Amino acid sequence: MKDNLLLEVVSSKNTTAIKKAIYETFKDYDKTKDPYYLYLVSLDNIDINTLTVPLCRAYIKYLIDLDDREFKNTSIENGTIHKILRRMKAIYDINYLFSNKANSNNYFEVMNFHGWYDRDYADKLKYRTKEKPINADVELMHIDEADFSYLCSLLTMLLRENTAYDDPWNKKRLPSGAVDKILTKMISLILIGSYFDEEDELLDI
Repeated sequence: MKDNLLLEVVSSKNTTAIKKAIYETFKDYDKTKDPYYLYLVSLDNIDINTLTVPLCRAYIKYLIDLDDREFKNTSIENGTIHKILRRMKAIYDINYLFSNKANSNNYFEVMNFHGWYDRDYADKLKYRTKEKPINADVELMHIDEADFSYLCSLLTMLLRENTAYDDPWNKKRLPSGAVDKILTKMISLILIGSYFDEEDELLDI
């Protein structure tokens, strides 16, 4: 599957470009042999916010098949496919960050795209007071019970620790496992549909 073609148009509003990417992705696709497609068509209700990447892919094909029968492009025009692509990109991007942890610069682009970079992170940290400076180690003790918004604040906090004179990201946060733990919790929340995307806002299930 050429998911890269789909992800190239994730921010596009151009119906023609999206249709072309979908065609190129699915032109050799055999839905009769795809268990994910067969599973989806057996469902009465489909919650986009909880689909895995293979199910996202199968659902796009399913929607296009429906559109073809009705001679429409409804799923493109109403933004459904765009929302599925944003979800796929969120999952891919977290996995990308897992694979490129040592370069903290990768995080800024990904987090800005999804609206995860929290410029007000200091005001949202839960275990500090205005009278005391941020204690990152105390904040990181609460990853397990964190929601997605708080995880974004924590990750931003760690990114902002780095200065021109010090690199705690590589010297301390990666070796301690803090970054891995945050990313693991983020992907788990994405997979159950409880995460923040700046276009879709908070996706509740």
